[in-house]
Amino acid sequence: MKKHWKKFLWSSNFWAIIGVFACCAGFYFQGVAGNGLELWFMGLVFFGAAYIERTH
Repeated sequence: MKKHWKKFLWSSNFWAIIGVFACCAGFYFQGVAGNGLELWFMGLVFFGAAYIERTH
């Protein structure tokens, strides 16, 4: 399990999962408190990081 975790950590899939989580949290906070825009942008940054990791 430790071997799989080390392979997953800092990979493009790792960044994509964080991006999905940030976008979902942004959607939630935008609906509840009206201040989830920063989390949306952070999610997009993580999606960008996943794309860069996948292409290099």
